[in-house]
Parts: sequence; C-alpha cells; structure tokens
Amino acid sequence: MNEGITSSEIEKLPMLFILGSSRSGTTLMQEMLDSHPQIVGPPESDFILFLYPKFGGIKRWTEKTVHDFVEDLFSLPRISKIWLLNKANLFEELIRLREGLNYQLACKIVFLQKKNNKENILLISDKDPRNSYFANKLLGIFPEARFIHIIRDPRDVINGHIKRLKKKNTFFISRQWVGLNQAIEKVKEQFPQQFITVIYEKMVTNPNDTFKLLCEFLNVPYDNSIMKNKFAENVENLKEEAIFERYKEIHESLLKPINASNIGKWKTELDEYDLAVTENITGKYAKEKYGYLLGESKPNKHISAYRLFKTKVVYALWEGFTKARYNWYKFNSYYRKNYLKGYGL
Repeated sequence: MNEGITSSEIEKLPMLFILGSSRSGTTLMQEMLDSHPQIVGPPESDFILFLYPKFGGIKRWTEKTVHDFVEDLFSLPRISKIWLLNKANLFEELIRLREGLNYQLACKIVFLQKKNNKENILLISDKDPRNSYFANKLLGIFPEARFIHIIRDPRDVINGHIKRLKKKNTFFISRQWVGLNQAIEKVKEQFPQQFITVIYEKMVTNPNDTFKLLCEFLNVPYDNSIMKNKFAENVENLKEEAIFERYKEIHESLLKPINASNIGKWKTELDEYDLAVTENITGKYAKEKYGYLLGESKPNKHISAYRLFKTKVVYALWEGFTKARYNWYKFNSYYRKNYLKGYGL
C-alpha cells in the first residue's frame, strides 16, 4: 500500500459485493474483476461479517484493538492460507491510520493489502456466497455499497455441488438455491439502484458486453484486461499450501479462459433422481423469477412428500441458525472451530 494514502481517500473507495449461490459463477466474476487494473478483488472470505459483532461498534481504536483485530482476522483459514497476507505489514498500516479508524475503514485497509502493484484503485470487490443472506447488514456497514447478483440455472448449480464439492444432499442444496436468491431479491426490491443482475449463461456467452455494462454500473472505466482471468496465475502462489490441490480442483474451470462449456452439463452428469428433486424444489421459482424452463425433461422419479417437507423445515432452521450465529462472535468462533471442517470455513 502506498505510504501516502490517507484515511479519507480509503473511506471514499466504494465497496462492491458479489452475491449469488455457490457454483453460480461468483468466483469467475471476482477473478475477472480483479484483473482490472483499478479494482481489488481478493478470494472469498466472510471476515467482514465474522468480525463485525466484536469490532463493529468500537468508536476508538487503541493499539490493543488493532492487535486483537489482526489476530482474529488471521484466525480465519482463508486469510492465512489463501490470501497470504503479511500480518506485520497489515498491523503497521492500521496503526499508521489509527486516528479516526473505524470498522469500515479497517476492512478496506485489509482489502487494500491485496492490491499488489495496482495504482489509483477505484473499487474494492468482495465475494462470498454467505454475504447473500446479509445484504442489509452489509448496507448498514457500507451504505453506498453496490451489489452484483449473479444467477445460474439451478440444475447446473446443483450438479456443480455434487461433482465438484462432493455434496450429496440435493434436497438441501436445492432449497438453499431458492432461499438464498429470495433473500437477495428481498433487499434488491428495497434498494434497486444499488443492484445489478447478471445471468451466468449470458455472462459466459457474451462476456464483453456483460463486463462493459458492469463497468458502467460501477463507474469504473472498461479495460480489456478484465477479460484475462488471473486465477491460474494466482493459484500458483498457493503451491506450498496444503489446500493447493483441493482449491485447484474445486475451481478447475477457472484455469481456462471464460467460455460457455459449463452450460447444460447437468444434461449428461446429473442423475434422474437428483434432477427430479432439483426441478421439484427450484422449478417454479426459477421459471417465474428468472425464466429458466425447468421440467421439460420430465424425469420419471417419485419424490417422497415427507422428505420434501422435512428438508423444508431443516433448511429454514439452518438459515435461521446461520443468521443468528453471525450475530454472536464467540459462539460463531467456537462453532466454526469445532463443527465446520475445511479451509474455507
């Protein structure tokens, strides 16, 4: 980070949040935006939401506050194992700008540690599917924030979860696709000027037009470098980390230039029962809200009414619990440490 940059200059930098279901193209979107010479867009992390209950209300940041913030930040595997931040440099920068430091400013300083050699930054982009449940809270922290809502055919989303993330509960994943998009749409209705909707299939078939429109919405000049996804370059920095192979496997498609080859993979990869479950749960909402014509394949599979009801209840409880735990820092820390496994949690 440039030594001469001031708190007021950082405060003026707008925040962008990419919302959408996991496997909807949110990582691709973030990687491409990060290729822009004036946008900072690191890999996903939920640190803003995670640390907010503990640090969001602090008015006067002491050296101890800064120390605790940095230590808690580096307790997150994504920060320590994927972002690969320099802890000492971050601490020094926060101390340098401690006068008038608040939570919003501290978060932006963290992001700017990932700007590398970029100059004249115009925008900070954050991407994490969990943000999709908390758009209102993010607006409370960053009132001028803008949002990209990316949507993808639920059949390809569920297929991606099964094939890439090795998840098996099609009922739950399907309900999550609906619930997450409904949560976004609810906030979008309140703040339509701060949202733009992107359809994954249109983005990968016509990326130039999509990203020109996005740059206009974001008030940043279009630059051809945005078409050069830097994931392959960035992932090489993780070679020494234990998560390298798994991270590369999950995002294998990002090792290639943007293309439409992943559209419709569900047709050959999703088995008949999983397709039937997906279409039963997501079909009506996907068709009425986004125009996806689900149900044309008419899979001849019986789906238990009991399982449909049970998973609806389970998902509602899970969503409520997830929202609640992000309001309680100590419990969320304990829960993540003891019950959630994997580098991304």
